[in-house]
Amino acid sequence: MAAPGAELTFSLDHVGIDVDDLPAQIDFYRRAFDLEIFVEGDVPEFNFRAALLVSPTGWHLELFKRDGAGPRPVPDDVDGQHDVLGLGHVCLAVDDLEAGLDRLVSLGAAMRLPPVPYPGVPEWRLAYLADPEGNLVELVSRS
Repeated sequence: MAAPGAELTFSLDHVGIDVDDLPAQIDFYRRAFDLEIFVEGDVPEFNFRAALLVSPTGWHLELFKRDGAGPRPVPDDVDGQHDVLGLGHVCLAVDDLEAGLDRLVSLGAAMRLPPVPYPGVPEWRLAYLADPEGNLVELVSRS
């Protein structure tokens, strides 16, 4: 435990996404981002099945499937994500934005916003896609 007043260091460990078709979403995210299954199984005390995927660089993605769960509203455009409260998207950095977009689209993602300059940092570029269930994924290139 850190002493009172001591510096704390935080780093992102994982992002969790509730999904309808767990096997299909595991397949999509594994192939899209070169992830491996770290652990997968039933969590009966919470009535869901989950998978924790890990990237070659150590970040994680957690996918949950609960029978009977209802879908969140999915906006028709990326700006619509800001019309509802809560997490709107996950963003991943990629060194080749076009190659990243091509890979995700070839795996079933839908383009939502083609590459544009990052607001306030014109040398960066970003794009938005929707995974096969409509969850928004942003890719950003900072090179």
